[in-house]
Amino acid sequence: MTTIVPGKTYTHRNQWIRAPGGAVAVYIPVGYSGRLGKESIFKILSNDQHISCFLRFHDGARPVARGWISKPFPLEDQQMVPVGPARTTNGAHSRRFEGGSYVAYKVEKRDASGNGISCSVAASVAHAATLTSFMGNLLGGLKLGPEVDTAAPAQTKHEPPQSAPVTTPVMGPAVRLLLSTLTAELRGKVLRREENQRDSDYSGGGFFHESKKTLFLFADGSFRYEQYSFSRVSSGGMSMPSRRDKTDLGTWKVVMFEGKPILGLLGKDGSVIEWWHPTLRGGQQNVQYLDGIRWDCHPMKD
Repeated sequence: MTTIVPGKTYTHRNQWIRAPGGAVAVYIPVGYSGRLGKESIFKILSNDQHISCFLRFHDGARPVARGWISKPFPLEDQQMVPVGPARTTNGAHSRRFEGGSYVAYKVEKRDASGNGISCSVAASVAHAATLTSFMGNLLGGLKLGPEVDTAAPAQTKHEPPQSAPVTTPVMGPAVRLLLSTLTAELRGKVLRREENQRDSDYSGGGFFHESKKTLFLFADGSFRYEQYSFSRVSSGGMSMPSRRDKTDLGTWKVVMFEGKPILGLLGKDGSVIEWWHPTLRGGQQNVQYLDGIRWDCHPMKD
């Protein structure tokens, strides 16, 4: 099991991750990523940037503050105030907050020894309906105490093998046509995606994250995957920046995995570096969707 370290980004592909020095483990829901920042705040963001979550880990020596779940808090330029009573479901306590164009929930769950989490989850009114499903997946992927079951929660998707190349099983004409069409659409393309995320910390700090990804899918079946990210967490007049640059090389292939096509990036040793579910462009120009996320897509220049 991986122990969370500051500045590193985690997704469901990391399997179970454990809080530093604590008896709490979480499994990041599919479609989200998390990073531990300053003041031990583990921030989780949805890939579409619609949901943000500020999470703290607790144990017997660091309990949840008394009355925290009902205390108002600022979000952007709004004051979030509690609406309705606190509720308890399967041992988790929650309370809804509203303010301006935002909806939020405070959630806490702990065992008899005090091991647990407290978190504030927020979204705009337009995306508030997704908050409850996110909280359900987050709490479903929560383990308290020293003994943690390493089986993945049911809501996650399975991974291709990490120690061998992805292979294509025997398939019918329709599947072969789908794979060949996707391969033709991706061959000789450059895919780019940029993200900029900026949020206010519910305790008064702030968070900024910028990432750029460029994927070259060469016609000979090789690839070059460039990733750049920069983040900064600020609180109390102090700032903690973090920068990451990474380039991977290898071969790419479109194959079937568990009944769905995947675009797999394979390292020189045959290990899976990254993979996505691509979709047919359907006549759209300069756009490619991977795992439902939009990337800019253009032919390579000679």
